[in-house]
Amino acid sequence: MSIQTPWTISDRPPGVNGEAIPEKESHHDRSFTAFEQRMSQVTENTKRKAEALKRKKKVDRFQKQQVWCRQMKRTQRYLGLRPRKADLPDWEPGTSTTRHLCDVTQPAPYPFDYSVVFICVDVEAYEKDNSLITEIGISTLDTLDLLSLPPGDGGSAWMKKMRCRHFRVQEYADLRNHVHVRGCPDKFDFGKSEWISKKDAKDVLTGCFSPPFSGPADAEEQSAQDGAAARRRFVLVGHSVQDDLTYLSKLGFDPRTVPGFLEVVDTGSLWRAFKREPVHRTLEITLYQLGLTGWHLHNAGNDAAYTLQAMIALAVRDLGSRDTIREDREARIQAAIMEAEERIREDGEGWSTTEENDDGGYVEIHWLPHIVPANKKEAVQPSAPQQSAMQPQPARENRALVPNLGNKPLSDTKPEPPRNLGSQNRLFHKTSQSSVASTVYSNESGSGPERGRGRGRGDQFRGNRGRGRGRARGYDQGPGRGRGGDRNNVEARSGPSDGSWW
Repeated sequence: MSIQTPWTISDRPPGVNGEAIPEKESHHDRSFTAFEQRMSQVTENTKRKAEALKRKKKVDRFQKQQVWCRQMKRTQRYLGLRPRKADLPDWEPGTSTTRHLCDVTQPAPYPFDYSVVFICVDVEAYEKDNSLITEIGISTLDTLDLLSLPPGDGGSAWMKKMRCRHFRVQEYADLRNHVHVRGCPDKFDFGKSEWISKKDAKDVLTGCFSPPFSGPADAEEQSAQDGAAARRRFVLVGHSVQDDLTYLSKLGFDPRTVPGFLEVVDTGSLWRAFKREPVHRTLEITLYQLGLTGWHLHNAGNDAAYTLQAMIALAVRDLGSRDTIREDREARIQAAIMEAEERIREDGEGWSTTEENDDGGYVEIHWLPHIVPANKKEAVQPSAPQQSAMQPQPARENRALVPNLGNKPLSDTKPEPPRNLGSQNRLFHKTSQSSVASTVYSNESGSGPERGRGRGRGDQFRGNRGRGRGRARGYDQGPGRGRGGDRNNVEARSGPSDGSWW
């Protein structure tokens, strides 16, 4: 029983049975003016999104820069190089707190804020397994040792008050990094290395963050310091210190949980604030730019000592680098302008639009061997003179030439055992020798040496064409009977079942 509908398939209204409603072409403007307006809207939307992303990146960059600069200022306060705002009664908002720059030949002009102890940590782990901690370096600078001591040029006098230690883990004494970095655990240049066991590493580190903070102390001095030590605070220092904190956590130790912890100072951030650039620099480059030496790096003890030296040098030199910063900024602007001009000139080179003696040249055609035009066949492969099938043929040895067999008959060659790689379809190359030419095609399927099937097609002796089919068990080889002008016998052989060429 058919259902009658008020319309036919051709006049059925749109939207029935999920059909798409066609667009009203009469109201769609396809002029170039409409297209231009649409492209203007697309361009404006793209530009608006790019500007929003740029503003977001700018805000994030400003926040990071403020964090780095404030960290530099606090470090200078800890070292007595910058006063607090509360210590300047005549200070007005908007003015600098470094109106009176310190003289490096005189002791620190301001109090050491919090009277802190700087403790720098560096950890080396085995490069093939980061859970194996091989070295730990600790360097300490107590601000109490800096009282009445001028910092010297670049803080060199304060660097002599550092106390440095280097610990090596006995369980991993034979592990040495050499792939990514060249480790040198036996090249500690600031003292004598100390051997500790893995289970004692946590207790040793806890002792380094407690009085006397890696420094020697007599029994009488120790008893006098016990009361004041409870009020001492320390600042953790490192270069990319987050990596070192991750390694220390694998030993079950976190210095941020030790009583007296104040904050973390990263020399990478101090370098950015000092140079007014957001690029992170390695410890080696930082030392070089500051005029400091850095031998036998990637030794945990040496790295900790050099990192603490970099912190002192950055804090001291930042106060007298205002003019240098302005000069560097102008130099970077000029260098950027020259680089942009050079890049524009290089981008304009190599175009041939201005060369009047060039008309585009010709396209060199490379014919594929299986796609040759009719007018090219004679040049590529001259045809042999045609002979009738009834004419007598010269006496020749009846054999089929097979590619890559050294032109030996099949009876003289030893068949190769096929390998079971499933069905293989291949088209073999054509070979020729004087007037004898043989073309062999193979379509086979095999399951190892037990069974093989082959089908062959060949051109035999002076253009007489023959066809042969063969089946064989064993090594995938079989003779076949051919049909041609004189019914010559043709031998056909299939290839090895692993898909390799003969």
